[in-house]
Amino acid sequence: MLNLNNWLGLKKPMLWVAQRLLMLWVKPRVVPDSLVDFGIDPQRPLCYVLDLDGISNLLVLKEICKQSGLPDPTDPLPGFTDDVHAIIYMRRLRGVLVRRADPRISANLQTILDDFDAQVHGDVQFVPVSLFWGRAPQKEESLVKLLFTDNWSIAGRIRKFMIILLHGRNTLVQFSPPLSLNDLAASKPEKALRARKLSRILRVHFRRLREAAIGPDLSHRRLLVNEIIDSNAVRLAISEEAAKENISIEKARERAREFANEIAADYSHAVIRVLETVLRWLWNSLYDGVKVNHFDVIRDMAAGNEIVYVPCHRSHADYLLLSYVLYVKGLVPPHVAAGINLNLPVIGAILRRGGAFFIRRSFRGQQLYSTVFDAYLRRNLSKGVSIEYFVEGTRSRTGKLLNAKSGMLSMTMKSYLKDKVRPIIFVPVYFGYERLLEGASYARELSGASKEKETVWGLIKSLRLLRQNFGRVYVNFGNPIVLDDLLDQHSPEWRQADKNPGQIDKIARNVAPDLGTRILTSINNCAAVNPVNLLGLVLEATESRALELSDLERQIELYVRLLGSQPYSEGVTLSKLLLEGSAGARAVGYGEEFGILVRNPHTLGDVIAPDPVKGRLLSYYRNNIKHLFALPSLLACAFIANRSMQRTRLQEFMLATYTLARGEYFLRWNLEEVTEHIDQMLDELVNQGLLRQTSDGQKLTRPATNTAEILQLDLLARVYSATVERYSVIIGLLISEGSGVMRRSDLETRSRLAAEHMTMLDEATEKDYFDARVFRRVVASLLASGRVWRDEHRHLCFDDDLVKIDRLVSAAIDIPARRVKMHK
Repeated sequence: MLNLNNWLGLKKPMLWVAQRLLMLWVKPRVVPDSLVDFGIDPQRPLCYVLDLDGISNLLVLKEICKQSGLPDPTDPLPGFTDDVHAIIYMRRLRGVLVRRADPRISANLQTILDDFDAQVHGDVQFVPVSLFWGRAPQKEESLVKLLFTDNWSIAGRIRKFMIILLHGRNTLVQFSPPLSLNDLAASKPEKALRARKLSRILRVHFRRLREAAIGPDLSHRRLLVNEIIDSNAVRLAISEEAAKENISIEKARERAREFANEIAADYSHAVIRVLETVLRWLWNSLYDGVKVNHFDVIRDMAAGNEIVYVPCHRSHADYLLLSYVLYVKGLVPPHVAAGINLNLPVIGAILRRGGAFFIRRSFRGQQLYSTVFDAYLRRNLSKGVSIEYFVEGTRSRTGKLLNAKSGMLSMTMKSYLKDKVRPIIFVPVYFGYERLLEGASYARELSGASKEKETVWGLIKSLRLLRQNFGRVYVNFGNPIVLDDLLDQHSPEWRQADKNPGQIDKIARNVAPDLGTRILTSINNCAAVNPVNLLGLVLEATESRALELSDLERQIELYVRLLGSQPYSEGVTLSKLLLEGSAGARAVGYGEEFGILVRNPHTLGDVIAPDPVKGRLLSYYRNNIKHLFALPSLLACAFIANRSMQRTRLQEFMLATYTLARGEYFLRWNLEEVTEHIDQMLDELVNQGLLRQTSDGQKLTRPATNTAEILQLDLLARVYSATVERYSVIIGLLISEGSGVMRRSDLETRSRLAAEHMTMLDEATEKDYFDARVFRRVVASLLASGRVWRDEHRHLCFDDDLVKIDRLVSAAIDIPARRVKMHK
């Protein structure tokens, strides 16, 4: 039986002294933050479960329990004999110098299960507790690094002492939700089987937690490269490369090895530790704080699953920010797909040791490279290495999400369909910035300058930014997407696809576009709204990019109320400043303090405008959250040229425009769902005084001229009026040419040219008003909706349904005559 009062010859007073001495050095971080509200019932017996025994593990646990007001693990378990303590170990260590784990079931656990009587004890709560000293993934590196790193191997006494000495201040202690002995007894009434089942459950649990916290049991990078080169697929590709290029097998093999070395990460725990320290200092220097939301969902899913993080791409800071957040929250940083342009001298090596693997922008015509990369990705996924990549492929210069690139998604699915080792879960992540590090270069690019190439000198020059303030950063985790569920929807037979390589390619090709859209939609569903977003949303909707102070404050408060009364989704968050009352005044004050607004005093009322330099990118921050206001703004658009409208006609207008807006802005509701939300939003606009309705609710009228409400409705409409105008251009051009006449590329090109010409005449405020990608996305939405289709000659066809939509849109918005002439 376990004798905790005489551990290694230490009596209880000596154990207390050892605990005090150890805790002078060890500073553990506990996950979750609050153990009291963690589902533990203080009225029921509580028994802690550790994976490995050890005096240091016990003393750290005792200290945490004392600080948290939880029972001491060395005390007897209530209701049992005094020699049954409130702690069990899944593996007891044997040996003096060489330590080995004894796989036999804990005697303390066996006694608890044998003596347990529900009538007497009520229940026993088993709380798994995991301790990670330094959290280093195992690597076959030098003996010194192995000696002083907590990894998958069992440390001897001397090595454990050095681990505590070097990593005691970087210790993670993770508590898991309690397991009920009553539940176990109900599922396994035979006492003889309970210990075996509980031991198996806990062993799997601890292994999965260890993988989630410190990463899987990794091989040395050189061995991984050898595995890739020796894989069947790469060997075949080497032979094909040799024949195609008329070179020897050895030369082709060496080329494949160069590709693998160019790609592969070289994860180093030492570098991760240094990066954590550097990044903590960097974020504190640049930002006023990093706010993380909805992380708990991810922590619960990390164990036992293959996690693929798929964030939006706003800034180069995204790479480091997510890895930092995951590390400080107790999860291993992912291996991040980085563009080969970031593989700079010195910088590339640091990023590679921080988990970055490098990828070329295009695989076209590079079959050997593609095969090597696929093999690398497949091995990482099969080993449980978490991955991160940006489905947009590049950073958005406008603030709107870009279309998803299907390449990485398709390769990820192919790897899973071939191996099916661990369920894959895609985790969307939203980054919200109040000011971008690359803001100046983005502004230049939007003004027509070419993209700046990444260089070491450019990085050195960017160090001057450390003297500036970049506000707060928001990292919101979206609802996870389980790949199995999506595959079941598209191809119920996917589990048998590993027997047919052609079937694997077909499934991945068919599912990738839908997966990409779901990821981007989920990212939008967890947007973080900050004051800069709302300032941009209002000021960029004005013709002069300026507004009287009272009108600006009133409009911001309207938007905050709309987000509160008709929330876009449960994942959307508002910054604390916007929730503390007087949101308009607070947002304007913040903008002035931040330097992005300029106040022009006047006797009749101060006028607020963006700062000519720091406020240049307000349209970018507006676009980050523009999708949240799609419904109210589109409804307001209907009243630009109409004083009143019937509710049924409003619904028709909304369904017509929403179909296109959904594809462009990755909006969350399908056409069946959105009808109900349209009615709810109409009622809310009535409640806010922006519309008036008849007693039967069927006719809606805009406010009277020269009222504060009509200005609010007009500003709300301007959020999407240019978007609706663009739809009118595209549809009008297609109809003017006739059905079965134009090809898709012709429509996209001519629409873009027409929009570009319009901006020269009216100076449209939207930077992406004639962005070719936007027109491609809108035409794709028309095709996906079925309102436009292609004939056997690839010409675009339509029927009277599209003509009706054109009339609805043209009648609702006010398009100047010269514009109509251009495209109709």
